[in-house]
Amino acid sequence: EVSAILLRKLVAAGIGSHPVVFVTH
Repeated sequence: EVSAILLRKLVAAGIGSHPVVFVTH
């Protein structure tokens, strides 16, 4: 899905700013 790709990009771009909670969400 597009959401998965966007989420992955967000996590990859903000892996330092955002915690691991974003990945598990």
